[in-house]
Amino acid sequence: AAVLAAAHMLMDSSVSEPTAPQLHAPAAPSPKDSSRLAIATVCVDEGGHRSPDGQTNTAKHYMNLTMANHAAYAEARGYAYMPLTHRLRSQKDVRYHKLMWVSELLHTYRWVFFTDCDALFVDCSIDAGRWPREAEAGDGPSAHLIFTGDKNWAMNSGQFLIRNTSWSRSLLLNASLEPHNTHGCEGNDNAAFNWLLWRDCEHARGNIFHDFTTRWGDMRSCRTMIRTSPFADKLACAPINTYAHDIPPWWWPWSRPLFRVHVAGAQSTKLHELQKVAAMVKNCGAARPASQQNSRTGTSGTSSKSTKGTSPG
Repeated sequence: AAVLAAAHMLMDSSVSEPTAPQLHAPAAPSPKDSSRLAIATVCVDEGGHRSPDGQTNTAKHYMNLTMANHAAYAEARGYAYMPLTHRLRSQKDVRYHKLMWVSELLHTYRWVFFTDCDALFVDCSIDAGRWPREAEAGDGPSAHLIFTGDKNWAMNSGQFLIRNTSWSRSLLLNASLEPHNTHGCEGNDNAAFNWLLWRDCEHARGNIFHDFTTRWGDMRSCRTMIRTSPFADKLACAPINTYAHDIPPWWWPWSRPLFRVHVAGAQSTKLHELQKVAAMVKNCGAARPASQQNSRTGTSGTSSKSTKGTSPG
């Protein structure tokens, strides 16, 4: 009940963009409760709305499928599930909402795992909390931001783990205030993150010579990029993403764990591709519609604050 009450409070549409301080040294986190990690997403039905770059938001076609999967994963692993399903009071593209939403959640949770709406957890036996535990135990870098790269960016913001520190909250705040195509970095929230972490668009942008894809057993390119960041001591890599087009065929003899699949790209085929990935999900139990998940996931099918707009289910 306490988690559900917190969800209702955090989902209030009064959240807006504050002013930006400079990134500064991290402070010890002070979460309001003992919750260690929340799974978060932004799934907003905008009808036929087009973003500034011309893309149409088609989340209404697949958000019930993906949110049910996220909630099933969170329940299987014992984490809270905190989806945002309505627009915040902001003039920016909905893709920037993740920055403000995750920042709000960091007031309550020690870590937040953010996943884009068009992604599914495929193997629920893989614990997202393993990477935060490694960071806190000193087995790896004492990271505040754990991410994965791809062929386009050193950091892809479709998924990341972020720790409750003042540095992390300042990073999210500054990213939310960066304009579209910031400093010549073509893009939205991806551009903002990569500019702030490297201050060099060309350096952080992938090309035929630089592929930042982070894979199980191969995180060399990501770690090399981290060493070039002014905030290298606060960053770490993790294999938390596989794109649908990179899933190896069943007969491939060197297959690695498949934790989570992101169906990025073309909107017209997204639902079909997500349905194919959904057939691969294992160890998650029966996924109920997100609107029917219990209070342990922090969601509700009855709260007007948490389900403004079209509610999934």
